[in-house]
Amino acid sequence: MNCFEIAKKVLDRSFAKIEGSQEEKVKLINKRISELQTAYGNLDQKDGVDYSDPITQFAYIYKYTTAHASYVCTLMEKADRKDALPTEGKIKLASIGGGPGSDFLGFLKFYNSSCYSGISAISNSFDKDSDWSYCWSKVFEEARECTEGEEACSSLSTNFHILDVCDPKSTQRIDDYTDSDIFTMIYFMSEVYQFRDKVAPFFTYLFSNIRKGATVLFIDNKTDRYREWFDFFVGANGYEVLISGEDRWVPSFDEQKAVLGEYLTLLKQNPKLQGDIAYRVVRKM
Repeated sequence: MNCFEIAKKVLDRSFAKIEGSQEEKVKLINKRISELQTAYGNLDQKDGVDYSDPITQFAYIYKYTTAHASYVCTLMEKADRKDALPTEGKIKLASIGGGPGSDFLGFLKFYNSSCYSGISAISNSFDKDSDWSYCWSKVFEEARECTEGEEACSSLSTNFHILDVCDPKSTQRIDDYTDSDIFTMIYFMSEVYQFRDKVAPFFTYLFSNIRKGATVLFIDNKTDRYREWFDFFVGANGYEVLISGEDRWVPSFDEQKAVLGEYLTLLKQNPKLQGDIAYRVVRKM
């Protein structure tokens, strides 16, 4: 399974959704990529990134989705060596801030490249921006086509849920999914850190109610305050830390950016290929 291939198909549909001539679209996308890069470097000083328009969605998927999906797959490989992941039957994934599908793609890439077979996968993505659901549906559709005939995931169902973690009612919306097997928080805690006073009740509820034996995967910027915030909730709610580290990661060797074809030429810039990250794998005890 190649995430760049799936991303390319989603980008084709997203590009068509953007209004204007090809030249106008390219100009808008490059401007938005630049704005995203600036925003991610100053998350504590921003009001939050607005992902609601197709230009931002295209820009994010082009620039970040494959790298982040590959990081998730790599972390799951590390977790698997610690016997921290389910390997049979029905596996339930809950992606907090799952947005454009990076968490899900990494999850699917891992299980389709593993030696496990006959797995039934249920993916639930939670995100504030409802417009991501369009991209999710396309990502899922392309992922199903690209993995058709592979034995690992014998069946796959996917769902998108609107969730604003700043909303006091957010705990009610996550309540039915705390029995999931795997939880992912990929570049999410840094996005909501500036709202931490409002978000704290949600994380307190989530970390205390995740079922025993479930695994939580965390990937974020290699910045002390983000990983320390995650570590606080882990330490306060009875988790075993299985993997903890900071490093520079790159997508796996099988992910070739050349698959993006004409977009490399049109945009004249590369997708994200490496990142300095902090990562954790913890298990509820």
